[in-house]
Amino acid sequence: MNNVVWCTPCLEKEHVPLIARLADAGFSFDISATYHSFRSNTRRNLQLILSNNDDELVKATESAKLIYREKAEELREALRQRQISPDEKIGGYLLLEMALGWTEGVRVLLEFGGDARHYFPFLLDHGVECHHSVALLLRAGCLLSKQQLNESVSCNDEGERMMLLVNEVAVRRKRLRTLAEAFLPSAMIPNFNEKTLLDGPDCAKVYDLLVARNIEVPCPFLLVAYSFSEYSFGNTVYHELYRKECAEALYNAGFHDTDLLDLEGHSPLGSLGQNCDFRRLDELTEIIIWHISKGDSCLFITRSITCFRPFIAYQRD
Repeated sequence: MNNVVWCTPCLEKEHVPLIARLADAGFSFDISATYHSFRSNTRRNLQLILSNNDDELVKATESAKLIYREKAEELREALRQRQISPDEKIGGYLLLEMALGWTEGVRVLLEFGGDARHYFPFLLDHGVECHHSVALLLRAGCLLSKQQLNESVSCNDEGERMMLLVNEVAVRRKRLRTLAEAFLPSAMIPNFNEKTLLDGPDCAKVYDLLVARNIEVPCPFLLVAYSFSEYSFGNTVYHELYRKECAEALYNAGFHDTDLLDLEGHSPLGSLGQNCDFRRLDELTEIIIWHISKGDSCLFITRSITCFRPFIAYQRD
């Protein structure tokens, strides 16, 4: 019989004797990698169980136990001895993902060659340690999605996580322009003299030109599409963006062309309400008004009268 330990919100030290009694009664504790087993709010529980019980009673790989214990030197030694790989996957999850929230663990895995160029769905986990872990993964090139940009507004941290993601997008686009200036003729670089941030079709064009010249261009320069299955080739940072706060932060970071069309001829304002996941009507109202306040063209067709109503109200004001 298995006791699913990650369902317990928070264990305390006085609960440890109960765990021991359950173990004596024949329970085993399966902490194989699942969504819950490496969340930051359950890591403490797992540490308590591992530190007070025989390892044989805990079902997990040695590499998983190293992450759960949060012993940096033990992890470093195991990597040095090649007992584990920094890119090991357990239950479909990378060790880097399992270590999210343990900053030193993430740092050690990256130090030994862990590949961060993946999509990590838990970049919005709460907590200071998680924030520092995310900063390390971003610097190492992890992928970003439009959904993460949207949902970062809801992090209860006074906008810190949102600004971390937004600033990273701006930094990556600056690096893409620097790469283009190093390998492409100036005539091929959009707005060469203006030094603006590359976005939308311009970003896709520069990317394609560099790849055609066999220049390695890291995927992190592009955002993962909202569906997570494709990169947003040709889309601007504002397409599929439905949070006004995030849009304003991107604008302040240097993305000033808020009305740029994608490769299919759709503007960010024109595509609102078609693909975005609006949780409340006021979110849609705010982002529509924000785009109009930036001077974006109102010549768009919406599929929903509900989406169109805020625009009508704004025009009447």
